Amino acid sequence: MSSEVVDPVEQMLKTTGCINLHHKVQVRARSRHRVHRRNRGLAAVPGGGARVQSVHANLHGEAAGKVRGEMRAFRALLATLGARGDPLKMVLVVRTDLGLKKGKIASQCAHAAVMCCMRAAAGGTDTRRQLDFWLAQGQPKIVLKVDGPEKLHLLTQRATAAGVLAEVVRDAGRTQVASGTETVLGLGPERSEVIDALVGDLKLL
Repeated sequence: MSSEVVDPVEQMLKTTGCINLHHKVQVRARSRHRVHRRNRGLAAVPGGGARVQSVHANLHGEAAGKVRGEMRAFRALLATLGARGDPLKMVLVVRTDLGLKKGKIASQCAHAAVMCCMRAAAGGTDTRRQLDFWLAQGQPKIVLKVDGPEKLHLLTQRATAAGVLAEVVRDAGRTQVASGTETVLGLGPERSEVIDALVGDLKLL
């Protein structure tokens, strides 16, 4: 007999009361719309327009406050959920033998980070959940260096064999290097202990 898989995010939303709070805000919103309909006739009475505006302003202010409170609770939930999981990080490995300028390195690292996120978002449930946890933890990233393409290729192979998401940036060739040049390797997001086992011997850029 198969057991039902429990989504930890859904379970946390239920136990912390965020789902109930969301339903309460929806109920208040429906109530506000009913009051709007009842007050349409009041606007035709002398002085009624100002009274309607006052009622509407109070209702909108209350609803907005509830929504802001719900969003604060949800952000706190994400932070707590991320903190409770294993530490995660992304690593960006830059080739120093190319002599790239600082701005070029920054743009290539940005490419690698975006590629890794897009790959994770398009992956399976576990990969997407790990991406969510990494985002909740503040998107930790570390930039390391290698001195040639051979080491970049070897590291890519080791990461793939270990089941770690790996994305290589190949430059378009419009500025400092030839088209197709491999500039940066992005790894993760993945558990820190798994990443460290792959890149523990590399130095910071």
